[in-house]
This record gives sequence, structure tokens and C-alpha cells, in this order.
Amino acid sequence: MVKLRVNLLPKLKKQRIHLTREQWKIVSIVTAGLVVVAFLAISIFVWAQKRSYAQEQTSWNQKIATINSQIEGGQEIAKKAEGLNEQLSTISELLKNHPRWSLILKELSGLTPSNVQLVNLAGETDGKINLSGITADYKAAAAFVKSLQSSEYFSNVELASAGLTEQAGQFRIGFNLSLELTGKALRSESGTTSTDTSTSSNPGGTE
Repeated sequence: MVKLRVNLLPKLKKQRIHLTREQWKIVSIVTAGLVVVAFLAISIFVWAQKRSYAQEQTSWNQKIATINSQIEGGQEIAKKAEGLNEQLSTISELLKNHPRWSLILKELSGLTPSNVQLVNLAGETDGKINLSGITADYKAAAAFVKSLQSSEYFSNVELASAGLTEQAGQFRIGFNLSLELTGKALRSESGTTSTDTSTSSNPGGTE
């Protein structure tokens, strides 16, 4: 038995689309318009991204500039602090080696014989003192030098010169001597002995 297949559907016909010249123009214009719109959209997106990056970069540059300014300010403060520390160190050193004049004058007063008159006292920054005075004879000048040499406040006591001088119509012995201050006579020496001596010799506490 033979089976027959019958296709009752109509055959599809392939139809070609034929566009007129005007239609092609319209299609071209629409396509070009879409391309332009797409290009504009991409350009606007890229521009917006660049602007955003530029703003972020400006913000970061400002932050970096602020940080650099703070760092420079900190360095400037550090330099000033270092300079102040040096000045304070210098001042401390000067104060440490500053003579305790109340003790020095009290010691000189106690060691000066009654027949010796001091005329001039000159102190130098290196702790040296030059004394000049007059006395009745050479023995009194020599005794004064010896008493100064026995003091714990003075060292290297030397009689620089001595000779006759006239005072009020009388001939006396004028002398010049030099000496150096020891630690006991300087502010760096803050022991109990110096403090007690200073207190007893200067009740007001002023040196």
C-alpha cells in the first residue's frame, strides 16, 4: 500500500524588498542620526568622567598641599624649638658658671687685713678677678696674698706688681694681684656648705 503525502499549504514565495531612492535616504539619515547620537552620548560620558577625575585630582592636590604645608610648619616649629633649646642651653651654661658675688665679696671682706685697702675689683667672663689696693708695707700685701691662697673660693692667686705710691701726701704700697674663682664661688656649685654660707651672709636671699 502506497502512502501519498499531499501539501495543501501554498508555497512561500521569496520576495525581495525593493526600496526606493527616497526610502534609502530616510534609512541613511536615521542611521547617521543614531550614529551621531551614540557618538554624542559617548562623548558626554567621557567628558563627565574626565571632569570627575579632574575634580578628584584637584581635591587630592589640595589635600596634599595642606599636608605639605603642615609638614613644613612642623619642620619650622622643630627648627625654632631646636634654636630655643640651644639658647636655653647657652643660658643655662652661663648661669651655671655665674659667680656668686655675695659669697665672693663676703670672703674678700673677711680675708682683707685692716691695714689693706682695696681700690678696684674687676671680674672677667672666664672667672678671673683682678684686684688692686694699697697697704702700709710689703709684708701686709704678702700676708693678704697668703690669706687669699688659703681660701676655698680662690685659686692661682698671684701678686702681679707692687710699688710705692703717694696718697694724701703719704707714701704707701700699691699692689695689683690676680686670682681665679673655684667651683665654690660659681652657681654650678650648689652644695650645702655654699647654701648655708650664702644664707647666713645674705638674709634677704639676693646675690
